[in-house]
Amino acid sequence: FPVTISPTGQYQGIIMRPLIAFTGSVVADPSSITDARKGNVTIAICPAPLSEGLPMEAAANMAAIYAPLAQNTPELDVIGKTYIDMPTPELIGAMSDYTERDRIVKLGCSTVSLVNGKYKVEDFVTTYHPEGVLVPTFRYVRDLTVMFNIRYGYYLLEQTYVVGAVIANDSDTVTSSKVIKPKTWKQVLSSYFINLVTRGLIVNADAASASLSVSISSSNQNRLNTNFRTTLTGVARISSTESEV
Repeated sequence: FPVTISPTGQYQGIIMRPLIAFTGSVVADPSSITDARKGNVTIAICPAPLSEGLPMEAAANMAAIYAPLAQNTPELDVIGKTYIDMPTPELIGAMSDYTERDRIVKLGCSTVSLVNGKYKVEDFVTTYHPEGVLVPTFRYVRDLTVMFNIRYGYYLLEQTYVVGAVIANDSDTVTSSKVIKPKTWKQVLSSYFINLVTRGLIVNADAASASLSVSISSSNQNRLNTNFRTTLTGVARISSTESEV
């Protein structure tokens, strides 16, 4: 659970091992299952409503279209993609209606529609949907994938510039072969933010840099404290147009 105090599972601060559990379903409306898991950010239903195939086939289809996208173009989403090989009925029940799909996704359940005899992905979400939050940060699997990419890129920079380096004040002159100063680390991260914008993962690198704070711990000389805020890019899920004559 992605809470500030005592996070659980694979989201603990020291060990970050992100996981999305692709869970297939062939029932018409799996939202009754997902609604009971409001705080979970690991389970993502892969629906194939009223299919005669197996639930694991639905999960395999979603994995087959999502995995290469997450690997090569993590800024994109599977919205509009069709299942590759899933037995499809003539009617899929509640998910054939937009209003019903909107209701279902708000209960933490992924949705599909039926187009040309194939399941087309409309929403791919985790079961995370806390009460009173209209657009949960951890709802869409795509957004989680973006966060995982940001975190891993940051980890690589840490390994290169920070881990094992001598920590020095900005004004110090140090001749060590590996030294890190707060101002140096800020420069590295500011460049990283620009890279994230270029890759389509975040917006407004300047705002991210402005929020960046790096300092040496006053109680532990071995600790370098870093804090920053980023804003993820969005995906056009809703198109709103007004034409005035």
